[in-house]
Amino acid sequence: MDVHPYVSECERYLEAASYDPMLSEAYLRDLVDYLSLPAGQWPQGDYIREKGPFAWSYAWNGRGEILSRTHSDVEAYKRAPSATGEGELPQILFLAGYSSPSWLNTIGHQFHVDPYFYLRHMSFRPSVQVDSYAEPTLPSASGHVLKLNIPTVGHIDPQVQYPCEDIQTTRQRCISLLKQSFRDRMVKPKVGSSIVRRLYVHDWKRFTFEQEVSMCLLRQGGKFTVIVWTDAGGEDCDPVLPLCDLPAFQSFKYDFQCCPTILRRPGMDARRKLSSTVQSIQSFQTTQTFNLLHRVYGQTLKAECVQSDPFYILSEIYTFAAAAENQFLNMIDQILTERVDSLMLDPDDAKCPKTSDIQYDRSILDAHRNQIKGIITFLTAHDDPAWFQPSQHNASSETTAARNSLLRDFQHLETRVKALILRCERAMEIIMNNASLAEARLTNNQSKELASLTRMTTLVTILYVPLSFVSSFFGMNFKEFGQGGLSLWVWAAVSLPVIISSAFLLRRRLL
Repeated sequence: MDVHPYVSECERYLEAASYDPMLSEAYLRDLVDYLSLPAGQWPQGDYIREKGPFAWSYAWNGRGEILSRTHSDVEAYKRAPSATGEGELPQILFLAGYSSPSWLNTIGHQFHVDPYFYLRHMSFRPSVQVDSYAEPTLPSASGHVLKLNIPTVGHIDPQVQYPCEDIQTTRQRCISLLKQSFRDRMVKPKVGSSIVRRLYVHDWKRFTFEQEVSMCLLRQGGKFTVIVWTDAGGEDCDPVLPLCDLPAFQSFKYDFQCCPTILRRPGMDARRKLSSTVQSIQSFQTTQTFNLLHRVYGQTLKAECVQSDPFYILSEIYTFAAAAENQFLNMIDQILTERVDSLMLDPDDAKCPKTSDIQYDRSILDAHRNQIKGIITFLTAHDDPAWFQPSQHNASSETTAARNSLLRDFQHLETRVKALILRCERAMEIIMNNASLAEARLTNNQSKELASLTRMTTLVTILYVPLSFVSSFFGMNFKEFGQGGLSLWVWAAVSLPVIISSAFLLRRRLL
């Protein structure tokens, strides 16, 4: 079996790494094994190709026109004159969904793709190698590779009733099912199918799943190409989620709906003439907007800016990511409002959120805060030579405005996520205060019950002790009992003042 040239390049790199401590990249062995199919730890069968294309390429000519092509078959892609058919024009190449070794080898050899780019995006795959904790890398080692997290919110519409299972158990099972879906892909891999990295069940009404976009900048002479590998699939449909396989949702009929990401562009003219790319595509069937981004790309980009600024060509992706993040934070804001309101109105209700619910929200927000902070750090790196034009080149006002607009948006998102984290902390304080108040009320009720029991015991003591004393004094020697000459009325006459005297002495305990 002939070895693909790209695999040979990776093998030579690994061989050099074994002799040079500065190239300690042994963790790439797992990727090389995957690219060198067949191998024991990877699927032996043929890859199933989805109906839709796997690759989309876009280029801009001097007249401002978008030149686009779709690629469904890797063999046809190899026979094409060039990746875009447009010679030396700058381009962006989208890879959609789950890939095959044949596609990665072909594109990797054509554009001399850094294997680290592939490895980083394929981090969801179960690995046979021991984790070497090489991720995340230092910025200086991966400046040409970017990654964005794209959340998609959704609704759970129960047509009968809400499940009785504990939501924490459902969340744990959701993680297990997602891992199982990754293992299933190794048995029956489908090229172009959507990838879902993380799935969160916030409550019985809302859920979120997260996908990623990896971007790699490649320069060849005066030309640059940006390869964008997105988790969105090639088919015009929403991704398949393992929610339907959860036991909590199997007893009843549920409808899971993805919310489209709402992206408003101020100043857009509804009468604007669409490009031939948009006009030639039929109306979309999918609800998830992220699955459409790579299908119709670059409608707001200006050709003169695209040809000179690599980051500008990605501005639509970053704008979409900001809109998706804002929509996600809006949902979390509403969830926290509902949870805090329930804590304030009826803290004793069994349906009130628990500490685990708030901690669940907090952990998700912490991850999003770190991601947003990393994006802001990247956008403020004015001296980054990989993606941004040097200041002496006098970057155009259009590219600068696009970058500043994104920076303001992500700074706004950072402010919001910090505020939501503070709300989580306050909600935790409310839960703890409610627990303390409930404990105090329980202690108070127990004290009242104990005081009532003490008064009852005192009353019994007041009656029993004097009567026992008088009875022992007379020895029960009464003529009514056939012993002695005293009448029983004498016992009663003596007992009554003794009881009254005892009650007077212990009157404070009876009050």
